[in-house]
Amino acid sequence: RDAEGGIGTPTSDHERTKMDINTMHILAIINGYSGEEGLQEAAAMTAALLQRYAAATECNVWIF
Repeated sequence: RDAEGGIGTPTSDHERTKMDINTMHILAIINGYSGEEGLQEAAAMTAALLQRYAAATECNVWIF
């Protein structure tokens, strides 16, 4: 949520905050409903897809 209103949820997006050709930074949250199993692999896959299809040049991964 920001000064203009809601900005999305883990399962849906909002027109105002969607990614486009001008997007410079994103925060991707991967929920681990069954614990940490598979989270590292999912994060690595997400980073690889962003690098391959969105020309991402820097991806940082944190598991909490």
